[in-house]
Amino acid sequence: MSTEPDGDSIRFVPADRADWEKVPGVHRVRVNTSGGAQLRLDGIDALETHYAPRGGHTLHQPLGLAHQAAAELLKWLGFGDVVRDGEKITAVRKDALPGFVLTRTADTYGRRVALLGRGEPPLPSGQQDSVNLALLRKTANHRLVTTGLPDPTFYSKLYVDLRNELAKQAVTARKARKGVFADDLTQRGTDVAALGT
Repeated sequence: MSTEPDGDSIRFVPADRADWEKVPGVHRVRVNTSGGAQLRLDGIDALETHYAPRGGHTLHQPLGLAHQAAAELLKWLGFGDVVRDGEKITAVRKDALPGFVLTRTADTYGRRVALLGRGEPPLPSGQQDSVNLALLRKTANHRLVTTGLPDPTFYSKLYVDLRNELAKQAVTARKARKGVFADDLTQRGTDVAALGT
């Protein structure tokens, strides 16, 4: 688990670190000393809990919503009693929970672009299969988009049927004014007076 997870990114440690080598793609995964790699959850973009541009100071998007997305991800995965020190997770009641990653590529930062599931994997590690809608609906990606906490954001390699399902769920969340859509002004516009706006 990442020490600074947010609503669309978390560290995953496989049972066998060699499993990272089974994933095709131009970019290689960046792995830490424990064999963990950062996942970038496909199809969603949550507000950042922490972001520091080069040469700049840490900036925050609406931090309450960013923390809600991160908390929802951890809760859905089964982590309990999460203790934070600022943006860092210092303790959880449960760790090393079973889960699985469905991925075909890494991004330019070496993060696996993935669908993330909990529990036992649907296939043995490294076996290739297409993800159908039923499997998509069992992922953290799908769960989070139904909450309205992340925006839908699609990489070009996400299959059209999966993209359409996530977009449909995002529209439902927007209509219900959930999460980021509760105060969303992108359809009506707003006056921007300064960076704080």
